Amino acid sequence: NLNGGTFTAPAGVINFRSSSLNRNAGTFNHNNGTIIFAGYSGPLGSSGNVSLNFDGALQGTQDFFNVTLNNTGGNDGVRLKSPDIINVHGDLNLTDGTLISDGALPRATVGFERNITISSNWGTSDVKYLAFGNANQSYINSGGTNPTGDVEINKPGGTLSLASDDELHSLIIRID
Repeated sequence: NLNGGTFTAPAGVINFRSSSLNRNAGTFNHNNGTIIFAGYSGPLGSSGNVSLNFDGALQGTQDFFNVTLNNTGGNDGVRLKSPDIINVHGDLNLTDGTLISDGALPRATVGFERNITISSNWGTSDVKYLAFGNANQSYINSGGTNPTGDVEINKPGGTLSLASDDELHSLIIRID
């Protein structure tokens, strides 16, 4: 729990395993590092998920640089509180598990400014994905489950290349 002050993540890699990241107040600085959200699969079949909540009951936004979701072991995956927003300014890698919008509508949002890669082990996600920024981006699905939430493209510049055949539930394109 971050209830005040500033937490600066390492410039390398930080792992969150079977825990909650709650930022009720204060500042979380990503420091251009990689954050890995990984559930837990332990002895005797125990498992856990990662729960994310920013600014309590209000809509919160949290910036990260590179993010990897790797929830192996059949646990509950990553749950992002609705209507919170995660903005990934580097690469978003959906390796294994699920990403669920936890709460009532509107759904939680995961924005990505560079590339998104979905591996063949990826389960499902019902969050809204938002492509943003001026950088050129790639959307690559290597055989994982397609997102069931909205996919929105809202870019003032650059291109988004769809590097795989996908069936998207809902595609929103905004041209400003």
